[in-house]
This record gives sequence, C-alpha cells and structure tokens, in this order.
Amino acid sequence: MRKIIVICFMWLVVQPTYSIANEWPKIKSDSLLKLFKMMEPFEVLDKIYVGYIDVKDCYYNEEVKPYLLKWLDKEAYFEYLNKDYIKLAFINDRECSISKIKGWLNQHNQGHLIDTVMKTPELFKVYLDSVIDDVTKYKRKSFFQNGGRLPGQAIYFHALLKLPESYEILRRYWKEDGGKINSKYFDAMLAMHDPEAISKYNSYLDSAIKNVDLSPLYDARKKTYNVYVYGSYALELRLKLLRVTHKSWYSLVNYFYCPYNISLLYLPVYEDTCFRFSNNDFVLRIIDSAENMEYEPYEELEKWSMEVVENIKEFEKAAEPCIKQLMEEELYWKKNMPYYKNEENQ
Repeated sequence: MRKIIVICFMWLVVQPTYSIANEWPKIKSDSLLKLFKMMEPFEVLDKIYVGYIDVKDCYYNEEVKPYLLKWLDKEAYFEYLNKDYIKLAFINDRECSISKIKGWLNQHNQGHLIDTVMKTPELFKVYLDSVIDDVTKYKRKSFFQNGGRLPGQAIYFHALLKLPESYEILRRYWKEDGGKINSKYFDAMLAMHDPEAISKYNSYLDSAIKNVDLSPLYDARKKTYNVYVYGSYALELRLKLLRVTHKSWYSLVNYFYCPYNISLLYLPVYEDTCFRFSNNDFVLRIIDSAENMEYEPYEELEKWSMEVVENIKEFEKAAEPCIKQLMEEELYWKKNMPYYKNEENQ
C-alpha cells in the first residue's frame, strides 16, 4: 500500500508543465526537490528522464542545487550501487549469504567453524558483515580502477544545466581522464563551451577534413543539429563544416552518396533554427533544393556543394542573427563560468 502511495505522490509532484517554446514537458525544480526529500539522489535519477527537467528553473533554485550536484559525486554513486547490490545479493537472499559465509570461512582456514556459525545468529551476522566488507572493498577497487564512473544521464543533465560548480567538477574529471576527445566527459565540455575543448575539437576536425576521415565528420554532423545541447557552438560548427565537400554517405530513407556540406542543410522545419527562417534568397533556394537531394544525381549535388562554398558568406549572414540570439540566451550561465572573464579581455 505504501508503495502505491509513493508512486501516486511521484506522479503528482512530477506532473510536468508544458512550454510553448519547447513542445516537451518540463519538470520544475520544486517538484524535483520534493522527490529528493523522499528518495536518495541517484534513486530520483533512475526514476525520471532528465531531458524533461526545466534546467533554467533549476539553475536559479539554490535549495535543489546540492542534490543535483550529488549526481556528479562518484563516491555517492558507488555507495548507491553497492547498497543495491548488497541488498539484492545478501540481505534478500539468505541462501547466497550462507554460501558466501562458508566460502569466506574456508578461504580464511576457518572451515571448522561453519556448523557453529550457521547455528548461531549472532555469529552468522558477524561473519556476514565480514563477507560484505570484503565484497565492498573488491567492488570499490574495481569501480575506481579507471577513475570511477557516473551515469550517462547525470553527465548529460549537467551539460544542460551548466552550473559553474558542475563545470569545474566535470572539467576535473575530463582532465583526470587525459583531456581526450573520446572521454565520456568531453561532450559536456563542448556543451559548456570550454575554450580548450572547443579548440581541440576544431583542430581534430581540421585534421579529419584534411585526411578525408569521414567518421569524425559524421559525429560532428549530429552535433551541428543539436542546438539544445551545444547552443551557439552548434551553429558555428555547422558554418565551419559547410566548407567541406567530401563525398559521404547520408540516409533519409535509403543510403545514398551526397557531398558532406549538402547533407548539413537537410533538416526538418522543427529542427532548423537558422537557415530555413532567413530572408536570404540564395540560402533559401539551396535549402529548398536540399529537401529533394535523395532524388538528384550526384553530379547535381556537387554543383550545389560548390555553390555553398563559393557563397559561404551568405550562409554566415543568414546564421548571424540566430547565433547572436543564442549567445544572448546563453549569457545567464556563461557569465558565471571561470573562463568568461578571460574571453572578455581578449
């Protein structure tokens, strides 16, 4: 009965409000706070989809911030996972506990005590605690062997939230991970517009373009579409890559060959935050043409591709108002970043 009451209460407090600007539900910070006061932070994380959280509302709610920052605490995450494991493997499974205690006693040359321990509840508990301690030490060593880990949802959420505290924690993890582009923390650094991460990624793409290495370019194409996560950098990246004319694969329904820069221009209306709503006739003509690129011969697509490169300034003009607007919208979090003053002084 208590479980039903808790579930019903969760449904009430997490009832999302709907944003007119974004056609998905939003969980407000006050609703999150109620959940955090009922459950452990990682239990809350396991029960919701972070993409529905109103990150701007959370940014300004000082009371909910400590709970959200717990999602970046590797020690707390280990304790949460280990607690669940111990409960499942030992507390709720007496047969497993008996087997593990017998194994522990034999391993420590105390097999002669098995019958006594099994018959004495106090001793059973003492030795079970010893087994649990040993298991916890082993699991801790394994968990932190390569620097520990965090749930992907936690990293993604904080990449959206963009608190300066989140940034400093994730940047430390990224540097501890070697400051690599393939680090699980790297995309969060890009989303938070870390200058070093952006510089590394741009250089990485320059090398990929020079060496006609398409795999990194396919990944970059996804980032150019994701303004929600990467903000103004997504559009800056798209402009950079509009100069790339390499022959590449693309898929709408079927796979077909297409110049890379033309593939960047095919976007549904609800995803295009930039070019489709410009007043630039040239840009609109290319965008309209790109809608039918699947049915055009490659030679025709090549002509469009070269037109884009030759008229790149037109795309830059079309993108300028969108980038400017995004930069203004980003200012509320960016001005609090430790790197912001350095950028202002440059």
